[in-house]
Amino acid sequence: MLEGGYAYVVKVIPTVHTATASFRELPLDKRGCRFIDEQPKDQESIYQFYTHKSCVFNCMLKDIVRHIRCS
Repeated sequence: MLEGGYAYVVKVIPTVHTATASFRELPLDKRGCRFIDEQPKDQESIYQFYTHKSCVFNCMLKDIVRHIRCS
């Protein structure tokens, strides 16, 4: 649990992933990830483009904000 009144550093390591055309044709529920051009329009995100890592990072940030009750 993070405590208020402290500064926290989050390390982010970028990674590039590629996929074959046949993988891209799989339904979202089978492949478990979205491609950059499949960003849901209703998803609130701090990023201009959707990536799996940015989605996970965004979810972690929302969880941190909820736990330390800051806005």
